[in-house]
Amino acid sequence: MQKVYIVKYPDIIFPQDCNSHTYLIQIMELYKQGAESKIFTTTYSDRKAIVKERFSRQYRNKLLDLNIRKERTKAEAKAILKCKQGGIATPVIYSLDLNDYKIIMEHINGQTVNEYLTNMKDNKLDDDGNLKKLLMNIGGIIGKMHSLGVFHGDLTTSNIIKKDDDTLVLIDFGLSHFNPSVEDKAVDLYVLERAFISTHSYFEHLFPVIVDGYKEAYELDVQGVVNQFHNVRGRGRKRLMIGYMIITSYPNLISNMDIAEGVTPAYLKLAQIKFCLTLPQYKDDPDLISSLLAGIVQNNMAPYYKEVCTDLSWKFDQTLYDKMAANNAKRMAELEQEKNPTMVDDDDPVSGIWQAKLLYLCSIGDREEATKLAESKLEEKNVPKSQQIDTVFALFRVAYFHGCDIPAMKKAIDKATELIEGGSGGDWSARNKLKAYDGIWSLAIRDFNRAAKLFVDVVPTFESYELADFSTIIKYTVYSSMIAFPRYELKKTLMHHGVMAQALNSDSKELKDYFVSLYEGQYSKFLVYLARIEKNMKQDPLLHPHYKYYVQEMRLLAYKQILQAYRSLSLDYMAESFGVTKAFVEKEVARFAAAGRLTCKIDHVAGAVVTSSTSKCSLQLGAPESRLERGILYQTTVKKGDILLNRLKKLARVMDF
Repeated sequence: MQKVYIVKYPDIIFPQDCNSHTYLIQIMELYKQGAESKIFTTTYSDRKAIVKERFSRQYRNKLLDLNIRKERTKAEAKAILKCKQGGIATPVIYSLDLNDYKIIMEHINGQTVNEYLTNMKDNKLDDDGNLKKLLMNIGGIIGKMHSLGVFHGDLTTSNIIKKDDDTLVLIDFGLSHFNPSVEDKAVDLYVLERAFISTHSYFEHLFPVIVDGYKEAYELDVQGVVNQFHNVRGRGRKRLMIGYMIITSYPNLISNMDIAEGVTPAYLKLAQIKFCLTLPQYKDDPDLISSLLAGIVQNNMAPYYKEVCTDLSWKFDQTLYDKMAANNAKRMAELEQEKNPTMVDDDDPVSGIWQAKLLYLCSIGDREEATKLAESKLEEKNVPKSQQIDTVFALFRVAYFHGCDIPAMKKAIDKATELIEGGSGGDWSARNKLKAYDGIWSLAIRDFNRAAKLFVDVVPTFESYELADFSTIIKYTVYSSMIAFPRYELKKTLMHHGVMAQALNSDSKELKDYFVSLYEGQYSKFLVYLARIEKNMKQDPLLHPHYKYYVQEMRLLAYKQILQAYRSLSLDYMAESFGVTKAFVEKEVARFAAAGRLTCKIDHVAGAVVTSSTSKCSLQLGAPESRLERGILYQTTVKKGDILLNRLKKLARVMDF
C-alpha cells in the first residue's frame, strides 16, 4: 500500500517554478535506513525524488534529541547548497522541513562508486585509464569541498554517485560541519581510505591516486593537510583494545597476533574447534584435529598445546612443545628489550611493554601467566583507568577462550562495570565495548532478554573485534531477539534496524530466513531452520548448555503464535503446518498445556486443540497474543495466590495474636 503525505509548511524552501505550498507526495517504499535517518523514494511535484527523514533516538534526552535532529537537518541542507554553489555536483533540494526534520531532494540516477568498482572487480574489467581518471576526480571534488570550508564526516564510495555522463555527485552530508580544521580534513581523507581499503582491497594500491587528485584541487596549504593525514593514519581512527602505542611500538606483534582494526584474532576460533572435539560425534574428526593443531603450531601456542593434550587426551609431542616454547621465550625477550622513543606516555616507558606482553600471553593461550600479569597490574595504583579497563577486558577474553569460565567472566564484568560506571574512567568507547562483553556474559547465564537489548544497542556501533567478529554478534543478536522480544517488536528490531537489516539482507540470509519463517507463519520451514540453529548451538561453547532450553522455548513460541488466532484448531492442521506427525504435535501440546505454558486443552474425540482463558476480560480486550499472555499470567497468579493463602492460614493457627 502506498503511503501518502500532504506537505503544508509555510517555511519550506520551494523551487522557483513552484507556486503552491501544498503538494501530494506518494512515498512508494522505504529505500534505506541508517543509524539516524530513513530514506524514502517519492514523487514530488511530478519529479522523482527522495525524502530523508531523521527519526527520534529513544536513548537520548527528548529536548537534546529534538535539537540534534534539527541542527543536523539544517547543517546537511546548508552543506549541500554550499557545495553546489562552489561547483560540486550535489542533489537539488526541493523542500526543507525543520519541523519534521525532512529534506526532499533530487533522486540521482546512476550507480554508487562502490557498485561501479565492485562491478569492475567481479567482471574483471581492465580499464586502468578510466579508473585512475575516476579516482582523480574523487580526490578533486573532496579537495574542492575542503577548500569551500565543508567537512563531510562520512566519506565512503557508497556516498558518491557516478552518473551515466561520468559526473560524480556527492551525497549524505548528515555528519557535515563548516570551517573544518586541518585535523578534520585529514580525518575525512582517512575515513575514505579505510572504507576504500576494506571495501575495495582489489584496488587498494590505487588510493594514492585519490590523494593526488586532492592535491591538485585543494586551494590552501595542501601539504599541511597531507602531513596531518599521515599522522591520523598512524594513530588510527579507532583505538585498539590496548591502544595505538602497543601497535606502533611493537610492529612485529601485529603479525604474531593478527591484530588489526576490524579483524578478530585467528586464535579465538580455536576454542570452538577444541570444544567440538570434546563432543562424542566429533571426537575423532580428522579435519577438526588437523585444524586445531595447525592453528596451535602457526601461532606458537605452547601453553595452549599442553592444555589441549591434557583435555583431549592427545599424545604429547615434547619436541614440538619445546620448539614452540623457545619461540615464546624469544618473543617475550624481544618485547622486554624493545624501547620506542615515540611512546604516548613519556613518564611511563614500560606501560606499553606490559600491555604487549599481556596481549601476547593471551594469544598463545597462557592463561596462568596472563591472569597473573593482569591481576598484578590491577593492584598497582599508578596504572591509568583506561589501561585498567583494557586489562579487565583481557581477563574476560581469557576466561571466555578457556572453556567459557562463567565465574571468571562474571568477576571481569563486575570489575569492568565498576571501573566504567563508577567514575570518570570510562569514555564512550569503553562503555560501548562493555555492552558487547556484557551481552556475551548474559548469553552465558541464559539471560536472553538482557543479551538481546545489549546486542541490539551495540550492533550499530560495534567495535569489539578483539572479542568476536561482527557476524558472530549478528548471530547472537538474532538468536536472543527471537526468544526475548514479542512478535510485534521483532520486525522493527531486526528488519527496520539499519545495520541489522543490512547484515541480514547481505551476509546473514539464513538468519533472516529463520526470522521470516516464524514472523510470517511458515512453521514447517521454521522447524527446519530451528534444527540448523540447534546444530550450531551445540557446537558453540557459549550456547551449548542452553540449546535444549532454547529449542523448547522457540517451539512453544511457534505453538502460541498459531493458536492465538483460533478458538480451536485441528491436530491434523497443526501437524500439516509444522510438517510433523499428528502424534508429535499432540504430545508436544499436551506437555506444554499440562505445565501451564499453553492455555488450551486437547479434545481427543474431535481431534482438536481448544484454546481456553480463565478470564472474561482476556477474551474481550487486546490482541490475540496479549490475550493469551494475560490468560497464562492470570492462571499462574491464581495458582500462586492459593498457595500463599493456604500458608498464611497455617501460620495464623500457630501464631498467638
